Amino acid sequence: MATGKRILVAVDNSQEGSHAFHWSLTNLAADSDALLLLHVRPPVAEMFDRESIYLASEEVYALQRQLRADSQQLLDGLAHAATHGLEGVQVECVSEEGDPREVILSEAKRLAADLIVVGSRGLGAVSRLFLGSVSDYLVHHAACPIVVVRLPG
Repeated sequence: MATGKRILVAVDNSQEGSHAFHWSLTNLAADSDALLLLHVRPPVAEMFDRESIYLASEEVYALQRQLRADSQQLLDGLAHAATHGLEGVQVECVSEEGDPREVILSEAKRLAADLIVVGSRGLGAVSRLFLGSVSDYLVHHAACPIVVVRLPG
């Protein structure tokens, strides 16, 4: 059982997400900590335009299964890297579907995270205004500290 910090690291298949994960291992996590790896999958309904709404339910279920499998594969690989990098670290993997901002907040609360780590896509002010920024949202709404990790350079 981990007796140290409970560090939630939100990961995805991006270079920024990978960097945030590796940065967490190098700079934050210690052998007695719990590393809570969270991958948030997009809702399948948001992946299609209105003309595609009539997809057969079997196709939708197949896509959902594939997204879950891809998510689990990502998390398994990161968990393997974490346990080989830090011998005493406890790793828990969670894969959820939804809006990353809301899912990260709810999982941080449910998992009693002491700290949330996210990567930054480096959006400019205008892009953040129109697209929103997960890290910006978390900084303003999370109940625990947030570490936003930017790519070097």
